Amino acid sequence: MVSYLFFALIFLSFVFGQFARLPLSNGVYLTLIDVTVVTFSLFFTVSYLIQKKGKFVKSPLFVPWLLFCVAAVISLLANSLVLRTSEIAVASLYLLRFCAYTLPLFFLPFFSKNQKLWLVRVLIVSVLVTVGVGFVQFVYYPNLRNLFYLGWDDHLYRLFSVFLDPNFASVLFSCLFIVLVGLTVEFIRIGRMKAVGLAGLSVLTALAVFLTYSRTGMIALVIGTIVLFFLKGYKRLLLVCLGVFVLFLAFTADLKVEGLNPFRTASSVARIESIKIAFGIFEKNPIFGVGFNAYRYAQHRYGFRLDGVWETSHADAGTDNSFLFVLATTGIVGFSAYLYFWYVLLSRTYATIKQEKSGLPVIVFATLIAVLVSSLFLNTLFYPFILIWIVSLFGVMERK
Repeated sequence: MVSYLFFALIFLSFVFGQFARLPLSNGVYLTLIDVTVVTFSLFFTVSYLIQKKGKFVKSPLFVPWLLFCVAAVISLLANSLVLRTSEIAVASLYLLRFCAYTLPLFFLPFFSKNQKLWLVRVLIVSVLVTVGVGFVQFVYYPNLRNLFYLGWDDHLYRLFSVFLDPNFASVLFSCLFIVLVGLTVEFIRIGRMKAVGLAGLSVLTALAVFLTYSRTGMIALVIGTIVLFFLKGYKRLLLVCLGVFVLFLAFTADLKVEGLNPFRTASSVARIESIKIAFGIFEKNPIFGVGFNAYRYAQHRYGFRLDGVWETSHADAGTDNSFLFVLATTGIVGFSAYLYFWYVLLSRTYATIKQEKSGLPVIVFATLIAVLVSSLFLNTLFYPFILIWIVSLFGVMERK
């Protein structure tokens, strides 16, 4: 009963997106998905420990996960003299959230097969609903100019749905596309008619990704699809899909509108500047970084952000690269632990591909690669909706 309540709240969390949140203080927001994931992660973890009488989880991910969490704590302690108590408190909340979002890696494998199927269905339907909302938004609410004062960019003539950001929305939709295409291929292989409906939903999802006009999302979609079809052995179908992608992009692009121009330079220049700032901050704090999620305060301290909105702006909280974010905030120590965590995650998934007869491990591996590629241009590895998506897929794939 508790697990199905969890599924229902996950569904509502995705459907309401960034609208289901309450401002607290100093740029901190309490969102529905945070409350849902934190509450149930703690519940299921405690339940597991009680059932197993306090024994540690036998998972290859546990040690690298623990190492990174410890490194993140050390990074905050190492900067306790330059950070105010309130700043350490805010940064610590982000670390606690990361731990809560990744805890399902260890208890989801113990869900029953029926519960796992329910979770996958809830995730798919939830994001499909946001895709539908995105189409409506694209027609009737094509920009966010009236929310600019709350820290959101205007995003002219782009699909952003309930996430209020076309870039993060596009990566999440790309993850959905990979799952739908992977399931379509599986149903075609066993001759089930569900493949037709899934194929139609895949096309609509791909269209939603295009309408975000996010190059990051499009790259994630293409790379993820390449990995999926390559591992499945469908190389000819891969070429057809790539051709359709290029033609569609050519016909829908508008070089006169910055947001619709695939060759736009404004965002590229901003990302390059963001990379320079991240490296500059890392060079000043190479061992332990500036403290996990204390990046906003470091930018202000070193003079990179001096305007009046640096404490509340969404852009100032991190950098446009998840790995640079980890490098700058936790230093060499935390960065090494984080790379180890992802190495084990990918190697475990790839090893499962050779063991399992089902196509789920291939779908999970393709999704992980797509998100990793997107993280080079956007801080997607710590975006709540994307993080819980990849954690859930991996947890469903894993066995006891």
